[in-house]
Amino acid sequence: MAYSPLPALIDKVDTFELVRDQLGAILALEQANQQALAIAAAKDPLLWALDVYLERSRPWEKWTNADLEAATNTYPIISVWFDRGSFPRDKGNPVERQTHTPVYNIDAYGYGITVGNVGAPGFTPADKTAALEAQRGIRLARNILMASPNTYLQLPKGTIGLRWPDNITMFQPQIDDNAAFKIVGARLALEVTCNEFSPQYEGETLELITNEVTRQEDGRLLVNANYDYS
Repeated sequence: MAYSPLPALIDKVDTFELVRDQLGAILALEQANQQALAIAAAKDPLLWALDVYLERSRPWEKWTNADLEAATNTYPIISVWFDRGSFPRDKGNPVERQTHTPVYNIDAYGYGITVGNVGAPGFTPADKTAALEAQRGIRLARNILMASPNTYLQLPKGTIGLRWPDNITMFQPQIDDNAAFKIVGARLALEVTCNEFSPQYEGETLELITNEVTRQEDGRLLVNANYDYS
């Protein structure tokens, strides 16, 4: 069969990959800024701390592989990962540009350990603490990403359109059951509208057009000129 190869190397990232990386960068930078603001307000900065990862399915393993009783960095973990994307047929064209609606999962993991109540009977169960920590992490993530300065995720104009939170769900990571500690997750599904572009045909540079002059039988001249574009 006849085949027309692409003239150039596909050496780029798609917009959905750029957006995923930007989501992670915004969360990592802003959690550091929030800690600085907390210090200025004489509050515990760790209440605004987040550990941010990209495309990690089990980032909480750092807790299960460590001496958790001695761990101090048990603030929420955030993992940003691309889930799926759709391409509406009525938006864009089949040649160059297609509107893409990717969905990103912003997962927040909370860690909790069972502790006795100081000066009072009873104890605080690990699963409750873990759930509250996960919800605190997802609260911070949602507020950061939906803040007005991040309406377009601080990307160049026209890179994305609408970004919108679809839903928040709680879930239990699949780990070995341990009565001493619990890990609970909260997931924010975030939709972002963007454009994806595909490689286009690149014609060769036109240098010369050569035409001729001919004479009809009745003497009428047909003039074809030469055009040099070199």
